[in-house]
Amino acid sequence: MSSSSKVSDKTSKASIDVLKDVKSHERGIWLIKNIEELASMYYSKNSSDVSYILAPLRKEYPGIYTYLFGTTDPVSSLAPLNLDRTSLVMEEIKQATVIDINLAFLPSDPFVSRLYIWFEQKASNFLIRFNYDRSLLGGFTLVYAGKYFDFSLTRLCSDLFKKNRNEILPIIQE
Repeated sequence: MSSSSKVSDKTSKASIDVLKDVKSHERGIWLIKNIEELASMYYSKNSSDVSYILAPLRKEYPGIYTYLFGTTDPVSSLAPLNLDRTSLVMEEIKQATVIDINLAFLPSDPFVSRLYIWFEQKASNFLIRFNYDRSLLGGFTLVYAGKYFDFSLTRLCSDLFKKNRNEILPIIQE
């Protein structure tokens, strides 16, 4: 399956694979919030400095930045913002299937990227929502398409204990 649909507009051949750029649900929420703020400033013709939004957007999501502004160069005003494209980007993020993953650690950006690439082979149009759960000891659990999968060290230990209970209890009680 393809990883996600490409967002494009009818007036140009420009397109971008939004979900592949964003990867995580948390980043999608951040991106929507900032795009909405940019659009709001544009509509109200607010000429205040928006570099606090544009700089991280340009750094973290250069493909989306280029798609929205038509340039890779830093922009200081909202004049080049393509509002039709902002709607398309936000809609793509909002319609994505969310895969919930509980981890025993906080994931690094390279880990998120590798996991996203792995999921691309199995799903399409998705974002990953990470949750920290130290009770897992290791491994992870995930919820996808209404199904729960447990690949945690906690479950493995529990299964081993259940299987070998009669052998383990006497050792523990000594």
